[in-house]
Amino acid sequence: MLPRWSAGISLVFVVGCSGNGFEFAPVSGKVTIDGKPAVDFHVAFEPIGSQKNPNPGPGSIGVTNAEGIFTLLSVPGKTKGAVVGKHRIRIVVQKHGADGTDEDAAVTLQNASVPFQQLPARYHDSTELTFEVPSQGTSSANFDLSWK
Repeated sequence: MLPRWSAGISLVFVVGCSGNGFEFAPVSGKVTIDGKPAVDFHVAFEPIGSQKNPNPGPGSIGVTNAEGIFTLLSVPGKTKGAVVGKHRIRIVVQKHGADGTDEDAAVTLQNASVPFQQLPARYHDSTELTFEVPSQGTSSANFDLSWK
């Protein structure tokens, strides 16, 4: 059985798969944990729908590098950035495959069956994180997390 967060991440891939007609903006940022860069973390942006707009568009995902910096690509279309508007944010760390390679982030999260280092649920299953993507984009989608 997959962890509950994987079901939420999977929703990112189902909602708005075409990507047509949605306004995207470039998004990047940095994830830190207790002030230190979070390396190899998957950052998922899930557009938040409403009664008026139940399908706000496809989600986007990025993977942090050695400095904790990520850049988003939409799923599955690989459009750079994220849909303009409010998003729910889920952050998880996924271990690399046995061969040490990092598979495509979307495929890795969709098929997550390997253990991951558990962050507090407030960052994934019961996320408290949100972010408003502005129409001009941003390089300041920063999240300072804590193991506590």
